[in-house]
Amino acid sequence: MLSLASGQLRKGSGKAAKKTLLTVLTIDDESSRARLLLGIIARSNGQLQEAQKYHQAAVELTPENPRTQYELGITLNVLGDNEDAELHFEKAVDLDPDNSTYWYGYGELFRVTGRMDDAAEAYKECVKLQSNNSLAWEKLGEALLATKNWASAAKYLKRGLGKVDNPRLYFLLGVVYFNAKKGMRATESFENYLDAAGARAKDSKEARRYLKRLR
Repeated sequence: MLSLASGQLRKGSGKAAKKTLLTVLTIDDESSRARLLLGIIARSNGQLQEAQKYHQAAVELTPENPRTQYELGITLNVLGDNEDAELHFEKAVDLDPDNSTYWYGYGELFRVTGRMDDAAEAYKECVKLQSNNSLAWEKLGEALLATKNWASAAKYLKRGLGKVDNPRLYFLLGVVYFNAKKGMRATESFENYLDAAGARAKDSKEARRYLKRLR
């Protein structure tokens, strides 16, 4: 029945999946997997207290399962309990250090709480494991930019440009070079961004403002 519920979730039938999972619990009251999925359904419906209840129970049943730790971390983060969320994200990456998704989530926690040095380290682990994760490269660039470590930011943004097709990395690289007072490289990066992203891209106006300041 768990496989049935998983299939129902993949098809977007959360209501049917919830019904199936509740039936599972009447048969096996200690099903961690059922509680894990019920928590995900509750969270997606904005029922955060219910999601926390299910995810906490899943962790208590299978504390060595990194997925249960990770999902509880997400739920606590959404609830604003970032201190406890960090403990569960940390446990998830300790249990499964080769899972790029857990590292990305860990980085997101640090990012939203303003701990950009820690966020950058988590994103580095993510792209090390999943070098084609375009958004992770972007978030890594943003985190390094926030730390004002221009040399490290430039190194990783250039590395990211060699791995993924994400024009915004050019924009971030331009900002890095601008702050590092490397005008020619900044100009080239902003021009590359506009060429690759187009005139209506998210940061196109800001890129043109930088270019005016560089002339």
